[in-house]
Amino acid sequence: MLQLDGAFRAAYITTFWLVTLLTSLHSFTQHLRQEKLQKQLNRDARTQLFNLQQLKLDLPKEQARAEREATDLGVIYLIDDKSFDQNNATKIASHFAPYEGLYLVASNQIIALIPLAEAADLKLREALLLKQLPTLNISAQVSSLEEPTLGHLESCSKQASLLASKAAL
Repeated sequence: MLQLDGAFRAAYITTFWLVTLLTSLHSFTQHLRQEKLQKQLNRDARTQLFNLQQLKLDLPKEQARAEREATDLGVIYLIDDKSFDQNNATKIASHFAPYEGLYLVASNQIIALIPLAEAADLKLREALLLKQLPTLNISAQVSSLEEPTLGHLESCSKQASLLASKAAL
């Protein structure tokens, strides 16, 4: 270290620690800003539900977690005739636990990932949701790593849309 005497040494040490502190604060606020931006990218701006890109990231993780814990992962499709807004999304979210992910995949389609103790629990949950949300068309399936749900999302979504159109007739 530099051999400084008296006031010069105190000023040098104070300046060194002040610069270190400011650099640390800047780094910390930059990290918080990046986290906030990432959260905004993963959510739909209109409904504040997770978006399709986040579903594509979360689904394999949830499937692996379900296999690791020897449980099942339920996927529930919620379809409405009109598009979802903030009020509808909040009402629907109130019927799900905070750990159950809700994802807006189209303006009128929501997918929920539900951790299950047993696959039979999904039918009970589906029946309960049909009672609680009678205006929505609801279908469900159990996801596994052998049958990746992501590959079937579009076909299941179309199937649920067909059920919705038949119900409307």
